Amino acid sequence: MRQVAGFFESLSAEIDSATAKLPDADAVFDAVTHLFDGKVGEQPERAELEARHKEADRRKQAKAPPGYMDKKPGDYLIWAEMKEKAKASRLPILFITSDVKEDWWLRHNGKTIGPRPELRDEFLAETGQMFYAYQADRFISLVAERNANLISDETVREMQRLQNRRLVSASSLRLRSKIRDLSEEILRNPGVYEETVITYAMNIATTMNLIGPTIAAQADGKITGDDPVELQKLVDEYKSEAMQTVIYSEDDELGANNILLFDKLVELLRDGEYWNEAPNVMDRLASTRERRERMEEIRQLRDMQARDAQGRGAS
Repeated sequence: MRQVAGFFESLSAEIDSATAKLPDADAVFDAVTHLFDGKVGEQPERAELEARHKEADRRKQAKAPPGYMDKKPGDYLIWAEMKEKAKASRLPILFITSDVKEDWWLRHNGKTIGPRPELRDEFLAETGQMFYAYQADRFISLVAERNANLISDETVREMQRLQNRRLVSASSLRLRSKIRDLSEEILRNPGVYEETVITYAMNIATTMNLIGPTIAAQADGKITGDDPVELQKLVDEYKSEAMQTVIYSEDDELGANNILLFDKLVELLRDGEYWNEAPNVMDRLASTRERRERMEEIRQLRDMQARDAQGRGAS
């Protein structure tokens, strides 16, 4: 106990020492406020703001960028204000953001190319000015390359670390949600769980990913332990078994749709990113199901006890 008390005293002293080295909060607030002084736009008139909200809703329904991936209209309001600023100032706009969603960015093979072409076209057509956008870490890196005195290497590394953490978190949630949504949409036979659907899809995806490299290796005259024809047969067997035991696939519109959804799930899992997230999804689904089953057991037990108590009271 004396050692524990001593440890906490030492830890408390370290915290006090670290806290004393932090910059003064009031001074930081004053400095940041000074940076924004005279650089914040005027609030739009109420009628204009209502019109922008309606346009944001329209774009969300039409999946027109930006902002259709957000529940609230904030992104479109920013976009509308940037267009107004460009028209009033007769200058191009450079937009710096940590938002990584697809309603701002054009991506190809997992890489961010730049702002979506629709945004640049709309901006130029309405304002006569160019629109540029950078994610925060990339912008900081470019500034540092041009003038090392403005930004330290440590700041660049910190921005990249924060951005990577945001990307990993957002990507994982997006991937898991897609896998879960597809697996839950597929109608299953009674007693079959979503994890079973994902397992079949993973087996098929693994086998399909072997076919292409095997064919390429054989074309180069290399000897492989796999036969593309046999691999395709195995894919067909897995899918047939899945349709018989897991997926409702009768010859009607609903069954055809379930098969289509299952094929989409397989294609997702052929991608390494989705594959890596699939076990996490299965763990979450199993945990949720077990919790629901446990709660149902408790409810049934309580109902039985209540009935017994009522029976004893009546007698």
